[in-house]
Amino acid sequence: MVVKARQAIRRRAAAIHPELQPLGYKVLSILAREHAQQQIILAEELQVDKATMSRMIKWLEAKELVTRVPDPSDGRAMLVSITEPARAGYLASSAASRQLLRNRLVSWDPEEIKRFADLLSKLNANDAPPRES
Repeated sequence: MVVKARQAIRRRAAAIHPELQPLGYKVLSILAREHAQQQIILAEELQVDKATMSRMIKWLEAKELVTRVPDPSDGRAMLVSITEPARAGYLASSAASRQLLRNRLVSWDPEEIKRFADLLSKLNANDAPPRES
């Protein structure tokens, strides 16, 4: 399942730019959902070091997938934003993935789909840290 998920991310990344790596795709996905972010916030969210994120942002900027501007609330920081062509590519990639899932689920019974959704919810719930007693 993990291998299939990684392959899907690689395909979605390639649909945006043929050289886009999974980390870059994840950066774009955050920026598409949450708009402009500081590099440090992106690094923390994706659990990579600042140097790795800095190199990725420079690469994305060189490929015209993101832009950087000074953060008006912190002159030392830069805000990273997704470009409109990259956003369009991301949204098209997302729509294609959703359509693929719909096509695969169309033959399922409603009860099977509900069970699948319940199991996915349970899987996501297991990502939460354990509660202390």
